[in-house]
Amino acid sequence: MSVTYLICKSHALESRLLSKSFVLELASSNTLGEFLDKLSQTSYGPRLRESRDVWSVEKALGEEFINRLAMLLKISYENARNFLKVFLKRNEIQNLIWIVRMKKRGASKEEIERELLPTWELDGMDLTPLLEAESLDDVLSSLKRAGYEELAKIKDDVLLIEAALKQSYYRQVFESINKLSIADKEDIRKLIGVELDLQNLRTCVGALMQKYSREFVEKFLLENPRGISKRRLLALFSKGNPNLFIEYFPRYAPIIRLAIAGEDWRLELESLKILKKKADLKKIPKYISFFYVIRYLLDLEIEYRNLRSLALATYHGIPVERRKRLLVL
Repeated sequence: MSVTYLICKSHALESRLLSKSFVLELASSNTLGEFLDKLSQTSYGPRLRESRDVWSVEKALGEEFINRLAMLLKISYENARNFLKVFLKRNEIQNLIWIVRMKKRGASKEEIERELLPTWELDGMDLTPLLEAESLDDVLSSLKRAGYEELAKIKDDVLLIEAALKQSYYRQVFESINKLSIADKEDIRKLIGVELDLQNLRTCVGALMQKYSREFVEKFLLENPRGISKRRLLALFSKGNPNLFIEYFPRYAPIIRLAIAGEDWRLELESLKILKKKADLKKIPKYISFFYVIRYLLDLEIEYRNLRSLALATYHGIPVERRKRLLVL
């Protein structure tokens, strides 16, 4: 298989993505049943056939999302597949973060399982030992044995655990990009560089709010070859004023303000909006461009998050206008 085939297949898969107008129509559903009736008329229909409540809807949406990712991996040629497997570990990292957060607050295995994507179907790690762990300490021990060296010397601080997991992910992604044999990998570096900027800023501001030392935070910032330097971030961190980050990086002001306020869920949403805008502004000069595959994967992730948010918001009776503000369009 070749890069041409992979890109053409991505074009075909893209046609299954839902339009903006249809997503807004879903957002206007009066009940979860109405939401399901509308969504079942699309390619999600077969997956939703057995869904009867909001939890089974969440599960079905997650399974369809991972299935579409697995489909793309299956038809990828070896060099691209190796990179995409690393790139898609972002979903496994999110699973690990959910496990850490929920173990911290004493959630049961069943509660945690309900929140997870089936990332093991993407050749990811077996999450069973983590789910069966009796404490957060046991979870961290398992992760360290699985190769997450960045977690060494961290105890039960969720913010630092999340930063360390993200640090591990971006390190692997940048290493993998260097091995990718394509002409436009610099464009992919730049996009991931934006994402890493957002993560580093979140780490800095969150650490300032928690009164961490400069030396401690330095361990969890990753040097960004296509973004804000680690040295510059640390120099600002040393001044001790989180608002200075807004002054120096106004283009990321919404993210920084949310990090200061500790509004994690909105921070994730705004980060996706920034990434989508960056990807959409990129003019792909020719049809055969690997960046197109990455943009498709980002759009697919956004669609999954939009549908999951709408299903939960509709179930809980959140007003339509508030639901729409949860969307990345």
